[in-house]
Amino acid sequence: MQTRLKAPDPRALAAPSSYDSDAHTIEAVVATDTPIERYGVKEILVMSDDAADLGRADGGRMAFLLNHNPDRPIGTVVKVTMKKGQLIALLRFADTDEGRKAEGQVARGELSQFSIGFSVRDWSQRHSSSGTDSVRAVDWELYEVSLVSIPADKAAVVRSLKGTGSMDLEDDSHTNANPTVPPVDNTAPQTRAERSRVRDITNIGRRGGMPQQAIDDAIEEGTPVETFRAAALDALAARTQPLVPRAVDYSVSIGRDEGDIRLRDMSQELMRRMAGESAPRSASSQRYFDIPLVELAAEVIGHRGRIGHSAAERERILKRAFHATSDFPAMFETATNGRMAERYTAAQPTYRTLCRRRDLSDFRPAPHYRPGDLPALAKLAEGGEITFGTFSESREYLMVAPYAKGLGFTRQMLVNDDYGAIDDLLNSYGERVIAFEERLFWTLVLSAAKAGPTLQSTNRPIFNTTDGTLPATAGGVNETMISAARSAMRKQKSLDGLFVQSEPKFIVVGPDQELAADRLLASIVPNEVSKANPFAGTLTKVVTPEIPDNSWYLFADPTKVPTFIYSLLEGYIAPRLTLHSPFETQGVKAKIEHDVGFAAVDFRGAYRNPGLA
Repeated sequence: MQTRLKAPDPRALAAPSSYDSDAHTIEAVVATDTPIERYGVKEILVMSDDAADLGRADGGRMAFLLNHNPDRPIGTVVKVTMKKGQLIALLRFADTDEGRKAEGQVARGELSQFSIGFSVRDWSQRHSSSGTDSVRAVDWELYEVSLVSIPADKAAVVRSLKGTGSMDLEDDSHTNANPTVPPVDNTAPQTRAERSRVRDITNIGRRGGMPQQAIDDAIEEGTPVETFRAAALDALAARTQPLVPRAVDYSVSIGRDEGDIRLRDMSQELMRRMAGESAPRSASSQRYFDIPLVELAAEVIGHRGRIGHSAAERERILKRAFHATSDFPAMFETATNGRMAERYTAAQPTYRTLCRRRDLSDFRPAPHYRPGDLPALAKLAEGGEITFGTFSESREYLMVAPYAKGLGFTRQMLVNDDYGAIDDLLNSYGERVIAFEERLFWTLVLSAAKAGPTLQSTNRPIFNTTDGTLPATAGGVNETMISAARSAMRKQKSLDGLFVQSEPKFIVVGPDQELAADRLLASIVPNEVSKANPFAGTLTKVVTPEIPDNSWYLFADPTKVPTFIYSLLEGYIAPRLTLHSPFETQGVKAKIEHDVGFAAVDFRGAYRNPGLA
């Protein structure tokens, strides 16, 4: 969609008595439905409430510019109204150097012409027997209003305003009754061909993500469609790359329409608000900075006109957005899921420290092969035959299970724009999921009267004296008992008799043994070598209230010798929220789904001591 400028109209002048020096405002006719001739075609901007989208002016958020330069704002557009084929704007000058200077020029009558910047969404076409066609902008959106110093050029039907920031926009100049126009072939076929070229170049450029400046230049310079298409493809290939790292391999979609971009930018801005005002802002989503949720909803559903200040009006728009088959529910889900994923992945529960992670592609049991399950190498004699070994079968399996729970976003949260409350709800539920996972893990570890789960490969629980993972005599957290546990772990062998290099890395205790663990690991410089602490700096302390007694554990690095594995379903790195029902009396209902599983796969990477009673 091409952004356009409507040049000063003979009627687009400030009313003689409309300037208010006390309020620093002026009322002006900024656009009319006067036809403009371009390439032998009369273009008409339809002036009606049905055709014009004036929503960007609501709430005083539209800029009042000087000569359509976005880098030179001189005030704000207070309101715009449509009346008898005229667009009338109430404009307030800013209390800045540029604003005061422009206000003085208007007050003295030095500047009195106005223009608008707009984009056309839909045209209607009419043919005449005289060969002069006309097109009407029947759906257009207002972007800005400008005070202009350059009057309509009688000798130019189309011209570019250079030197106005990064913009190079068309000046749809009005003409008098007898304009001097360069010779133009007004035959209908040529006119239609030119319109087709402009339309094709605009569509190719937008779909290919080309800058508006490049599109405008190609149109003005008469660039053939195929030449522009080739340039757009080259530019697209040069910059195409994945936008967000993914845990799984998705098919890549090159094209992105305005709806996709809007969904992404709105979601990013909502995530930022939930994280708090101190969170960094994304440059791509700056157009949505500080816009209330109800106004985002209004833009998505195409709401036109002002949004009332009453709670009932805001609730009505939110209901439409949540009920409509629009992008708004998906945007809300994307933002809340993104924020929940941030909270979830930042957490540090003990199971992530003590377990290895392996994601599964589905809900079926998946076999796990341990170090030592692979056959050992055998010496190959000269000219000898390679012999083939077999796997040492461990028979341990991994599996994920689905879990779900419902929750709700209240009417108050949504109508009041209470992002803090929404984030608190997501944070609380994220913490609840983490606590739930922690309980699943420790329920497995402490099962069978704290002997742990039974391995299918040994038909014994993980912690037992036969496999050297439990001492014959219990003891406290001291050098002697820790040394014995470390020795037992280092002597562990694989199924085919090789040492697995199991070295303790973590000491895990409950709250009752935390002080003893601190003393064991303290780095104190002794006055005699024999009194040095051999375990200072060798183990990492892990404390969990899930251990209810004086027992303590040693765990090896799970990336080397895993005892437990936790699994998520591939593609889901965090709990996911799905809107379960549209906006109702009590708000919006949603469901939280999460797929996770824990499994014991080996005994060689862990050791348990019951501790002293």
